[in-house]
Amino acid sequence: VALHPFIVDVQRKHSAIQVLAYLDDIFLVGPFDSVLSGLDDMTSDLQQIGLTVAIEKCEMFCNDQTTASKLVQSFRVVISGTHILGSPIGHPDYIKESPLKISRSGQDLCNELVSLDDPQSRMLLLRYCHVSRMNHVARTVFPSFLIN
Repeated sequence: VALHPFIVDVQRKHSAIQVLAYLDDIFLVGPFDSVLSGLDDMTSDLQQIGLTVAIEKCEMFCNDQTTASKLVQSFRVVISGTHILGSPIGHPDYIKESPLKISRSGQDLCNELVSLDDPQSRMLLLRYCHVSRMNHVARTVFPSFLIN
């Protein structure tokens, strides 16, 4: 709620970008120069209420190598894709790989769960730590990307 006025203000000032936010995760989507300008405004606005943007945690997704080479080194630049609110976006190969990674992490979790004595704990950890992630990806990725 405290961030909402700043998000609306950045969206109003920079009509070329979309501002997406969930809790303390804020995504600026749009042309390179507009996103950087919006980030500058967001950073200075948030400082007014005592918040700082952790630039070292920022990620810049850019599907163009030429534009990516212009980016400042303080950003982690990804070209193939990224995740927004747990959903993969980007190159089709990146999107196809995301459910496979989650599936592999589920296999690792199952291997670890075997060591627990309590079957109820095993079931709850599997249900809430892995199945929910798979369900989320299945709901947010085109079915054609889920077929191997």
